[in-house]
Parts: sequence; C-alpha cells; structure tokens
Amino acid sequence: MIQVIWYKRDLRVRDHAPLFHATQSGSVLPLYILEPFLFEKDVFSKRHLQFIIESLEDLKRSLASIHLPLYIYIGDVIEIFDQIYHHYGPFQLHSHMEHGTNLTYERDLSIKKWTDNKNILWTEYKTFGVNRAKGFKFRLRDFHGWLKEGVIPVPKDPTAFKDEHHIFMHTISDMHHIQIQGDVVSFFKGGESEGIKRAKAFFNQRYKKYQVYINKPSLSIHSSSLLSPYLAFGNLSIRMLHLSTQKHLKDIQDPFLKDQLEAFEKRLYWHCHFIQRVERHPELNEVAWDKKLEGLRVTNQVYLTAFKEGKTGFPIIDACMRALQLRGWINFKQRAMIASFASNVLLLDWRDVGFVLGSYFIDYEPGIHWSQIQMQAGLNPYRHVPMYDIIKQSLMHDKDATFIHEMIPELKHIQTPDVFTPWELKDNPYMNPIIDLKTSFESSKTLLYQKKKQKKQDHNLFGEDL
Repeated sequence: MIQVIWYKRDLRVRDHAPLFHATQSGSVLPLYILEPFLFEKDVFSKRHLQFIIESLEDLKRSLASIHLPLYIYIGDVIEIFDQIYHHYGPFQLHSHMEHGTNLTYERDLSIKKWTDNKNILWTEYKTFGVNRAKGFKFRLRDFHGWLKEGVIPVPKDPTAFKDEHHIFMHTISDMHHIQIQGDVVSFFKGGESEGIKRAKAFFNQRYKKYQVYINKPSLSIHSSSLLSPYLAFGNLSIRMLHLSTQKHLKDIQDPFLKDQLEAFEKRLYWHCHFIQRVERHPELNEVAWDKKLEGLRVTNQVYLTAFKEGKTGFPIIDACMRALQLRGWINFKQRAMIASFASNVLLLDWRDVGFVLGSYFIDYEPGIHWSQIQMQAGLNPYRHVPMYDIIKQSLMHDKDATFIHEMIPELKHIQTPDVFTPWELKDNPYMNPIIDLKTSFESSKTLLYQKKKQKKQDHNLFGEDL
C-alpha cells in the first residue's frame, strides 16, 4: 500500500517520524501541498513563501540522497488526496501534528472526516513537547519522555512511489507565481542544511554572550541562535536542538559559558509551553483571553500604517520596524516593546498589531506569536498590562544609539541622548511623532489599568471566572 507523507511545517529528513515509519510499510510518496487559502487568510507573506521554497529545494536534495522524490501540489488538500485515491486506491497517511489557529485546525477536522469516510488510516506523530490529549497538566512529563526516545534516524533504502498516472504536475518553481503580500528577506535562507549550519555556529561561538546581549538590539543579532525560523518551519527538530544543547552543556567547564547556554535551554522549554496554548485554543488569534479590555482599542488605519512602515516619529520603534522589514527578526525584548506600544499606547486593535508583526516575523509560529501578542496587550487575566517607557528602553538597551543609527541613517548625525527624542530639539531633524507621547502614554495607561482592575462576571478564553 502507498504510504503518503504529508509534509507541512516539518521540512526536513532528520528526526522525522512520518518519514521513518512510512518507509517501513510500503512505497513512499513524500508530498508537500501549498494551500493558497493559508496565504490568503493567514499572516503569511512573501518572505515566508520564499523561506518555504528554499526549504523545499533543500528537502528535495535530501530526499534524493535516499532515492525518494518530493511531489508538489498547489491547491486543496482533499482534492489531491481524492486524486491519489481515485488513481492508486487506498493509502496510509502519515504526518506530524500541526498546532495552529482555526485555519489549520478546521482544515484538519475536514481531513479527518475524509480519511474516516474512505477508511484510510491517518497517523499523526508528535513534533513538539505538546500534549494533545491531556494539555498542560502532563506536558512536561510527557515531553521529557519524548526527549529520552532519542533522535529518529534517516531511513535507508526506502521504496519510492512512481506517479504512473501523472497526477502531480506542479513543481517547486510554480510556487513563485503565487500572488502574495510583502517582500522577501535575504538575511535568512530556508532549509535543513542551513539550519544545521546556524546551529553549529551557535554552539561553536555565538552562545558565549547569549544572555549578556539578549536584550541589546544591535548585539543580540550576533549572539542569539537565530534558529527560530528553522524551528517554525521544521527545518530543525526541537528534540534535536534540546539534546544538542544538553550535550554541549556537559562539555562546558567555564561557569560563565555554562550560564549562557543554560539561559538558551530555558527558552527552548518556553517554546513548547506557548504552542501548547494554541493547541488548546486555536481561536487565540481571534478571541481575547481576557475580554475586559475589548472595545477600548480600534482599527486606526493612519496609526497602523505609520507603525507598519516604521514612520511613527519615535526612533526606537521605527528602528525596530525597519529592522523587521529588512531582516524579519528582532530580539524578544524589542518585540514585546513594539507590540505593547502599538496595543497599549497607540491603542490599536491587538489583532491588527498581530497581523502586521506576524507578516514581518520570518519565524512566525502561531502558538508563540498570538500568545505573546495577547500577553503584551494585557489580555492575560492574571498579569498586568505591560507599558514600556520607550525612551528608557532606548537608554537601557541602545545607549550609544548604534541600532537607531544603523536603521535610521537620517539620524546618524544626532548623538545621544537627543537622538532618542528628536522632537524635543529646536529643529527636529526627523519626522514629527504621530502622537504626543507623554499625554497618550498616561491617558492610555489610566484607561487600561482602570478597566483591568474591574471585576467582571464573565469567562475568559480558558473558561474561568474572572
């Protein structure tokens, strides 16, 4: 029987359970389906598509090395499954679990209904430290057990499926013709081999100042792992990265260096924690966790456009947005600051903010992204509304204005501390701010904090009384 491997956000051959198990049971059909509806309705942009294309080109080479083809289909999942069934009969379906918003969750429900109707076995394999059946309660226990299972080997001498009826007419090159918003970025190149190179560079040298530079916008680009895109699109397995980190920790004797890598390891655990949240609540991108603040924010197109284009008139905010346009990546501290500024100072709807940032973040991962957007918008019912003083943040993390000068060349001739508040100069060399910062900050803070303190007989996203 044909064994179909449905590749999604797991574009690799190493530690790939669907690939390994499929090769043990029959002729193997590795298949990637580009679903246009995801690019029409989700936050994906041209940079994500380019990363996927590069990943698929790398995957194709890796599969060829074990004598397997990679088939491509552009369209609806059930359409191509129907064609396989019609021309080749029943098959077994293998894939990793996908943990996303309602877009992919509802699609998976329709696939499950189709496989049940056709009496087709669909086996989904664990890809993250996420517990589908029991949720948060047993997640860490099960995760550590999953880690102990070790890395799944690349299969040897599999039997390749041959498309004798020529139902697969698309190629990777055809994907370039998909019409989609946004721009590509060259700072990251997709693919398993590229992810492995980045991982080696991190463990060999970059990690040595990981915690020291973690919040510095101009320095973290040189000390962070930069592996998040490769985890988001499955070029690297989170299990392989955990085990590699543990291996390197055992070999490090210097306490300072050990601290740096241990800080990185803690971040890896948080990765799966947030993905567990969207597994439990795929509506996380649409429904506020704490509804008390709903209705206070609006879709202000003027402010939203200025924010998106890095033209708010506030150098640290604009520098971050321009860095995202250029690279698709900034560190977590700056991500939190700009999300909070847009949601809590400009009072933009958190959904609009999440869509803009998700389209820029090359490492867009639904569970992490929407959890953090809601957190920074103060929608966690058990936490305060985060309000960042952006001038203080500039002084703390970019005190020499290296980052601002790099991203906003028109301010290169303005030194610190004036560069952080150019609107206060007699002749402002920069664009005028879109708001009065002090007035807007204080009025928004008062509004949000007062509303947050109110007790409301309502249920939050997790069904608990507030």
